[in-house]
Amino acid sequence: MNLPAPLAPWAPFLQDFPLEVAPALGQLAQRVAALVGPMGLDTEQLDGEVDGYDGLSRRGSPERMLLSEWLLAQEAPDEWSRRAAEGELSYLQLARRAPQQSKAVAVIFDGGPEVLGTPRLGQLAVLLVLARRARERGAELVWGIAQMPTAQLWRDFSPSGASALLETRVSAPPTTEDLDFWRESLPECDERWLVGGPQIAALAGENESVFSLEDPLEAVRALDATARPHHGARRQARLELPDDAICTRLLRDPFGTAREVAGQVRRVKPSQKPVSNLVWLGGHTLASRAGDGGILVFRVPSSPRGGVAKPKHYHLEGGGVHFVGEYDGAILAASLDDNGLILEHIGGKSRKVPVGLYRCENTTAPTSLQPLWNLKSADFRPLLLLPDGTLAQVLPQPRNVAAQGVLAPVLHGVEAVERFGNNLMALATSSQPDSVGRIVQLEGDNSHSNGLKLREHPYNHGVVGAAFWGGASGMEEPKARLGALSYAAKSTKGEWWMLWSKNGKECFNQINLAHGETVCGVIGVSARWPSPGVLTRGANGLALRGPDWRHQIALNEAIEQVAACSITPYVAYTTPRELVVYSLSLAVVLARWQWEESE
Repeated sequence: MNLPAPLAPWAPFLQDFPLEVAPALGQLAQRVAALVGPMGLDTEQLDGEVDGYDGLSRRGSPERMLLSEWLLAQEAPDEWSRRAAEGELSYLQLARRAPQQSKAVAVIFDGGPEVLGTPRLGQLAVLLVLARRARERGAELVWGIAQMPTAQLWRDFSPSGASALLETRVSAPPTTEDLDFWRESLPECDERWLVGGPQIAALAGENESVFSLEDPLEAVRALDATARPHHGARRQARLELPDDAICTRLLRDPFGTAREVAGQVRRVKPSQKPVSNLVWLGGHTLASRAGDGGILVFRVPSSPRGGVAKPKHYHLEGGGVHFVGEYDGAILAASLDDNGLILEHIGGKSRKVPVGLYRCENTTAPTSLQPLWNLKSADFRPLLLLPDGTLAQVLPQPRNVAAQGVLAPVLHGVEAVERFGNNLMALATSSQPDSVGRIVQLEGDNSHSNGLKLREHPYNHGVVGAAFWGGASGMEEPKARLGALSYAAKSTKGEWWMLWSKNGKECFNQINLAHGETVCGVIGVSARWPSPGVLTRGANGLALRGPDWRHQIALNEAIEQVAACSITPYVAYTTPRELVVYSLSLAVVLARWQWEESE
């Protein structure tokens, strides 16, 4: 592995990592090593025990100076002073026994909630550092997870051990009983380290070293680290982390094995095949209609090794579901008829939803499955887009004995709407011909009577005919100040333009599509690409396209349905034989659901 010269000593421990992430991890390990310090052995042990004399030396204490030098000091003091100044005096050199090798270095890692996310990267760096310094002293490194007393005892550093450390997820913090088990089980050692959050640090014993890691919970990529060796001074520093893409790669696929297991396949029955468009209910939940009129809900893993669960198949009486959503752990389905909107609870444990009939007038049912959005607020007030372009709100009215409530119009003339965080971004037309489309932000706000705050944002680049919105991590919104928001707009001339900003500068780029290529959404993964991109579908399959770059997602020309997630950088699509979810941050397939041709 070709590493920078300062990282060359780390090569034996970084050789199993892909070249894209190894230098960044090595730099983090260097900063951790400065906090940990050398092995905790005192000076007497490092020098070895005195065992007589062994030759002469030019340095030493006065009591070991040769008798001839003392005679010279009496007979020729000036010459003695010159020789002392020039370092020419002779001393007896001490003979020392070779120091004994260290026995072991033991480490107990916290696997609980305090080290989820980026602190787990700090634990990986600590494991590298302790493994290297133990090997240099001829010691053995042994380690385990505090909350898993019956789990395997790991030795030294290995890809399997590092993966186990990164993948450990325990809901409870470490306890005194957990640590006492490991204190008794670990072999006799020269050092024992506790590595984790403040909870495990507070349980450290008198002769135990502690390396504490905390996420500063600020808008910085960093960790607050504190090393407290039992034999030395307390040291602390803020450790700068690599960019988001490398952090994600290290947490989810540290050794580049995702492509070997990418797209784990779950075989499903033909009755669990999606027969409608795909609707994202959240960052990891996908829904579609089933052939029997029910609803299919697919849970998407966060990594290619996360396992692919069976879809939930909710059977409904009469079928005809037009809207689907998620609220407080409940899966909701709604259908429109002449009387209004009928809302049903079809899955999940929560029963806080007021189900039943909601009155509305002059409505027609949508032909495709539509999302039911619920913005964060204290009350149940979901929104949905009706086929006539009315964005309506479901308002419960307990006093109305004939129905649970009504569908109240919020915004008319809506051409497109998408969720972005706790906001809905809508493109609404004006009643005046050839007028510029309005971009309206709807935000959950309980200080308003209907629980919504509407704000209009100017668009000064011509007449808008269509629009998509999406997040772009690490990028800024120039006007709406919504954080990481980008959007692509289509002019009436058929041209697609993408508006975004970086470093305070507004960027407005035209996206040049190939013949027959259409836009399906906007997704931004700034740590991987220089700008947000538009998701396009054409003869060559699916691609993420920026102003001057392109990333191919799928080459299958038989793609049927496509859905870009506006919360996480995921793309879902169906072919005649499978449903696929692709992660743009990892550039790999997360999961596949394949169905047989017949039962």
